[in-house]
Amino acid sequence: MKTPPIYSLLFLCIISDTLNADTQIELDEIVVTSQRREELLQDVPITINSFNNEFIQTIGAQSLADIDKFSPGLEVIDSSKTNPKFKIRGIGTLDFGIGVDPAVSVYQDDVYIGAMGGALLQFSDIERVEVLKGPQGTLFGRNSAAGAIHIISHKPVNQLSASLRTRIGNHDKTLVEGMVNTPLIDNVLLLRVNGLYNQRDGFINNTEGGEDFSDEGYQAGRASLLWHVNQNTQLQYSFEVNHINQQAPVAIGLNSTLSPSGGKVTGAVANDVIGSKEKRFLHAHNLNIQHDFSWAKMTWISSYRQFDVSAREDEDGIAERYAYLDSENSKGYQQFSQELRFNGSGTHLDWVGGLYYSYEKGTQELKLTTFTNTWNALAQKSLPAAPIANAPFPDNILWQESMKNRLTAHSLAAFADITWAMTEQLELTLGVRHTRDYKTFGWRNESNTTGLSTDLLYPVSAYPAAYKNKWINADNNWHDTSPRAVLTYHWTEQLMSFFSYSQGYKAGGFNSQQTLSSFDPETVESFEGGVKSSWFNQQLQGNISIFHYNYEDKQDISFEKNGGGVGQYVTRTGNAEANGGEVELRWLAMESLKLGVNYSYLDAKWTKRQLQSINFNTAKTETMDISGESLLSPKHHLIATLDYHYGMNAYGDLAFHADHSFASKRQFNRADADYYYDYHNRDSAQHFTNLRLSWQHSNKQLQLALWVENIADNHYSEVVVPVTASTLGTAYVDVYKPRLWGMEMILNF
Repeated sequence: MKTPPIYSLLFLCIISDTLNADTQIELDEIVVTSQRREELLQDVPITINSFNNEFIQTIGAQSLADIDKFSPGLEVIDSSKTNPKFKIRGIGTLDFGIGVDPAVSVYQDDVYIGAMGGALLQFSDIERVEVLKGPQGTLFGRNSAAGAIHIISHKPVNQLSASLRTRIGNHDKTLVEGMVNTPLIDNVLLLRVNGLYNQRDGFINNTEGGEDFSDEGYQAGRASLLWHVNQNTQLQYSFEVNHINQQAPVAIGLNSTLSPSGGKVTGAVANDVIGSKEKRFLHAHNLNIQHDFSWAKMTWISSYRQFDVSAREDEDGIAERYAYLDSENSKGYQQFSQELRFNGSGTHLDWVGGLYYSYEKGTQELKLTTFTNTWNALAQKSLPAAPIANAPFPDNILWQESMKNRLTAHSLAAFADITWAMTEQLELTLGVRHTRDYKTFGWRNESNTTGLSTDLLYPVSAYPAAYKNKWINADNNWHDTSPRAVLTYHWTEQLMSFFSYSQGYKAGGFNSQQTLSSFDPETVESFEGGVKSSWFNQQLQGNISIFHYNYEDKQDISFEKNGGGVGQYVTRTGNAEANGGEVELRWLAMESLKLGVNYSYLDAKWTKRQLQSINFNTAKTETMDISGESLLSPKHHLIATLDYHYGMNAYGDLAFHADHSFASKRQFNRADADYYYDYHNRDSAQHFTNLRLSWQHSNKQLQLALWVENIADNHYSEVVVPVTASTLGTAYVDVYKPRLWGMEMILNF
């Protein structure tokens, strides 16, 4: 078959330009701080994906939820912005309670974000994002058993500048972001202020005639003051606010008889939740003091974060009052942390060591609401539950039950990491962190508000009468020592290889919905080897890594029934292992053309896992042994990117960006709700393609762009939520975003 002329011409241009390239044309060098010091990414013996501000703007990323398509092995489930779930290489935490820590640690400007309710922050004036794969227990410490994500904001600089970005699109999308940077005292006191406003209407039709579902509404702002006290000392204080006010996540019912969507992820949806909402108000204070001693650089970071969350959402996915259920999850959280760190370097040694302390205090209430009509229907209709005792009840009476929780937690750690240049080519890194965690947790299970019967949502058989309407408290403590060892060999300035052994740790905790529950910490040991290389005068970069990890006491939640009610989430632990690898290629094919490919493979399985799980076909809880079955992550994930720039001299520059992401179909095990349901695109691989065409004025002060996300308008669902599945027969899913498109303008002053 003949090669089409346009492809032949493009191929010849690429080869010709590459062979005759000036040695000054090369890929940009990427600087990261993944080892708590500034280094070139190609010199760091860790698998890392780094995204700078230009790339974040190009792909229109609004939060970490938009980064996972570009970082193989990273999964971010953001159907709830105030209760996101992060996974790296198949490992994450799905529990929503304040008694459980995440397995993926999220940092912003070196500050650990303890609770996931405040982790999914909207990007505003971001310098870069670093995604570190595998255990980072030594340097990042707290709950980084699966990996760590670090968001770095722009610092104030000694220059008067400003920018304004506006982004509009379908579904009445409106985003406005502004920044002002100014010296207050030249070279001494610098100020940077930024703000962000975003709103978008929903894109899922509401059969009840109200507002469409899956809207966006948030505002964010930050003020940062940098004081160069003297030549050796600087102090930076930042204050940040973040506010979300939008609808709760949509529930798309899978019941083909009761739900208008009928198990499909397109079309109109019925949700009848009373007062649907998802709100969060967060504010944070960070103080960073740095001082250069003659022997080391000291960094002292002091942080205080606080947020309040209130989210009320539909839990049945239909609009029939006889099968009504909603949940309202309210949280209040405070975190105070201190980190003292010293960095030093010499002829043959680079080292870092320090101390860490954090204090967390949180409250939570999960309130379930239904009506007596629901219980009457279950007793009289052929829905998948046994007749309800004492039914029928008086008609249309509001029925509420709740579980309240409170948490106090302390964490202390000491850490050290040393890199020894044994020869000009061979380096040995040894590190260790010792952590101690202390937690006190409380439960208060409230009886139903009607006084008509025994409780049905949190039934007495699951929560004995002795536990009702009073605080039940428990406390526990854990400790861990996580080592790290890395051997790095620099074959040439452009080629290095490494082999690492590392351990990670995630603190034990308590299940907020299971009175007097307690579970052990997670621990993981990981073996990883890799090669990082640059070729053809820095025009081609190729990185590859392979890994194996063993997980012990992996904390996971299963949905179970204990004597009736809608069921409850119970934490069970088990062991898991995985093998996998990643490949990353960046190619500057021409001065104006850059190509990239990033691929990951993951084979993750339970090695020891027994639990009680609901068989949703029979509405009964069964004992299952799923040892040898998959963790819920795709095996293959691939991203391809293309960036082309065309200079028009005095008329400015055109830039074209295209990217495509692919994730193979999800793997289910017999304990997962998805195993029992057949719904639209359940077993589909996922494809997303995004495009952007921009023009920039020659003076760099004005940029105009057209953009489209998910150009093929592919529709894919999130995993099944089984809360009402066995009781009301109304399991539901959420969906990813459809095709979104619009325009963007960026002004730089």
